[in-house]
Amino acid sequence: MQFLLNDLAKPEAQAPAKKLRLGQRPAFKIKEQRRMGLRLRIIQGHDAGKILPVSESSILLGRATTHGEHGKGFLFFYEATVSRQHAELAWDAKKKAYWLYQRSQTNKTLVDNQPVDAKNPTLLKVGSKIQMGLLILTLEDG
Repeated sequence: MQFLLNDLAKPEAQAPAKKLRLGQRPAFKIKEQRRMGLRLRIIQGHDAGKILPVSESSILLGRATTHGEHGKGFLFFYEATVSRQHAELAWDAKKKAYWLYQRSQTNKTLVDNQPVDAKNPTLLKVGSKIQMGLLILTLEDG
Protein backbone atom coordinates (compact mmCIF):
# COMPACT_ATOMS: atom_id res chain seq x y z
CA MET A 1 0.00 0.00 0.00
CA GLN A 2 2.89 2.37 0.73
CA PHE A 3 4.02 2.37 -2.94
CA LEU A 4 0.55 3.54 -4.02
CA LEU A 5 0.61 6.48 -1.65
CA ASN A 6 4.01 7.56 -2.94
CA ASP A 7 2.85 7.30 -6.56
CA LEU A 8 -0.19 9.51 -5.92
CA ALA A 9 1.52 12.21 -3.89
CA LYS A 10 3.08 15.23 -5.54
CA PRO A 11 6.32 16.47 -3.97
CA GLU A 12 4.93 19.98 -3.32
CA ALA A 13 1.64 18.70 -1.93
CA GLN A 14 2.87 16.01 0.47
CA ALA A 15 3.97 16.31 4.07
CA PRO A 16 7.22 14.53 4.95
CA ALA A 17 6.84 10.76 4.56
CA LYS A 18 5.89 8.89 7.73
CA LYS A 19 5.16 5.24 8.31
CA LEU A 20 1.42 4.73 8.41
CA ARG A 21 -0.45 2.31 10.61
CA LEU A 22 -3.18 0.17 9.20
CA GLY A 23 -6.27 2.31 8.51
CA GLN A 24 -4.38 5.59 8.94
CA ARG A 25 -4.55 8.21 6.17
CA PRO A 26 -1.61 10.32 5.00
CA ALA A 27 -1.62 14.05 5.77
CA PHE A 28 -1.44 16.19 2.63
CA LYS A 29 -0.89 19.92 2.40
CA ILE A 30 -3.20 20.95 -0.41
CA LYS A 31 -2.96 24.39 -2.04
CA GLU A 32 -6.07 26.43 -1.47
CA GLN A 33 -8.49 25.86 -4.30
CA ARG A 34 -9.87 29.38 -4.14
CA ARG A 35 -6.50 30.95 -4.87
CA MET A 36 -5.83 28.46 -7.65
CA GLY A 37 -8.98 29.47 -9.53
CA LEU A 38 -8.35 33.22 -9.68
CA ARG A 39 -7.11 35.05 -12.75
CA LEU A 40 -6.54 38.55 -14.06
CA ARG A 41 -8.02 39.63 -17.38
CA ILE A 42 -6.51 42.57 -19.25
CA ILE A 43 -9.52 44.69 -20.21
CA GLN A 44 -7.66 47.79 -21.43
CA GLY A 45 -4.12 48.19 -22.70
CA HIS A 46 -1.65 46.16 -24.71
CA ASP A 47 -2.76 42.50 -24.93
CA ALA A 48 -6.41 43.37 -24.05
CA GLY A 49 -8.42 40.18 -23.56
CA LYS A 50 -5.43 38.16 -22.33
CA ILE A 51 -6.10 36.05 -19.22
CA LEU A 52 -3.38 35.54 -16.62
CA PRO A 53 -3.81 32.90 -13.88
CA VAL A 54 -2.76 34.00 -10.39
CA SER A 55 -1.74 31.20 -8.05
CA GLU A 56 1.40 32.37 -6.25
CA SER A 57 1.19 33.63 -2.68
CA SER A 58 3.00 36.81 -3.72
CA ILE A 59 3.03 38.30 -7.22
CA LEU A 60 4.80 41.48 -8.27
CA LEU A 61 3.04 43.42 -11.04
CA GLY A 62 5.19 45.59 -13.25
CA ARG A 63 6.35 46.76 -16.67
CA ALA A 64 8.04 44.37 -19.07
CA THR A 65 11.21 45.60 -20.72
CA THR A 66 10.63 43.26 -23.67
CA HIS A 67 7.40 41.81 -25.03
CA GLY A 68 6.78 38.37 -23.52
CA GLU A 69 9.05 38.86 -20.51
CA HIS A 70 8.12 36.55 -17.63
CA GLY A 71 9.44 35.24 -14.34
CA LYS A 72 8.26 33.20 -11.36
CA GLY A 73 6.37 35.41 -8.93
CA PHE A 74 6.06 38.23 -11.48
CA LEU A 75 3.42 39.40 -13.93
CA PHE A 76 4.93 41.77 -16.47
CA PHE A 77 2.89 43.98 -18.78
CA TYR A 78 4.21 45.50 -21.98
CA GLU A 79 2.75 48.90 -21.18
CA ALA A 80 4.84 52.10 -21.01
CA THR A 81 2.60 53.70 -18.35
CA VAL A 82 3.22 50.90 -15.83
CA SER A 83 6.20 51.18 -13.46
CA ARG A 84 8.80 48.42 -13.44
CA GLN A 85 7.64 47.45 -9.92
CA HIS A 86 4.16 48.93 -9.79
CA ALA A 87 2.10 46.85 -7.34
CA GLU A 88 2.11 43.54 -5.50
CA LEU A 89 -0.55 40.91 -4.83
CA ALA A 90 -0.24 39.06 -1.52
CA TRP A 91 -2.48 36.11 -0.64
CA ASP A 92 -4.29 36.15 2.73
CA ALA A 93 -5.20 32.54 3.58
CA LYS A 94 -7.59 33.54 6.37
CA LYS A 95 -9.58 35.92 4.16
CA LYS A 96 -9.11 33.73 1.07
CA ALA A 97 -8.33 36.84 -0.95
CA TYR A 98 -5.46 38.87 -2.33
CA TRP A 99 -4.30 42.18 -0.87
CA LEU A 100 -2.98 44.70 -3.38
CA TYR A 101 0.01 46.76 -2.23
CA GLN A 102 1.23 49.95 -3.92
CA ARG A 103 4.92 49.56 -4.83
CA SER A 104 5.59 52.40 -7.29
CA GLN A 105 6.74 55.67 -5.77
CA THR A 106 5.82 57.66 -8.89
CA ASN A 107 2.73 56.06 -10.46
CA LYS A 108 -0.54 55.41 -8.66
CA THR A 109 -2.53 52.19 -8.60
CA LEU A 110 -6.33 52.37 -8.49
CA VAL A 111 -8.75 49.66 -7.37
CA ASP A 112 -12.33 50.33 -8.43
CA ASN A 113 -11.32 53.96 -9.16
CA GLN A 114 -9.94 54.47 -5.63
CA PRO A 115 -6.21 55.09 -5.10
CA VAL A 116 -4.29 52.44 -3.16
CA ASP A 117 -2.44 54.05 -0.27
CA ALA A 118 1.21 53.00 -0.01
CA LYS A 119 0.79 52.26 3.71
CA ASN A 120 -2.64 50.60 3.55
CA PRO A 121 -3.19 47.79 1.03
CA THR A 122 -6.57 47.15 -0.57
CA LEU A 123 -8.37 43.80 -0.23
CA LEU A 124 -9.43 42.57 -3.67
CA LYS A 125 -12.62 40.71 -4.47
CA VAL A 126 -13.79 38.98 -7.62
CA GLY A 127 -14.78 41.75 -10.02
CA SER A 128 -12.28 44.30 -8.67
CA LYS A 129 -10.78 46.52 -11.36
CA ILE A 130 -7.09 47.32 -11.00
CA GLN A 131 -5.66 50.28 -12.92
CA MET A 132 -1.94 50.89 -13.34
CA GLY A 133 -1.32 53.73 -15.78
CA LEU A 134 -3.44 53.07 -18.87
CA LEU A 135 -3.60 49.33 -18.11
CA ILE A 136 -6.82 48.03 -16.56
CA LEU A 137 -7.20 44.50 -15.20
CA THR A 138 -10.12 42.74 -13.58
CA LEU A 139 -9.94 39.91 -11.04
CA GLU A 140 -12.02 36.92 -12.09
CA ASP A 141 -12.95 33.57 -10.67
CA GLY A 142 -11.70 30.82 -12.97
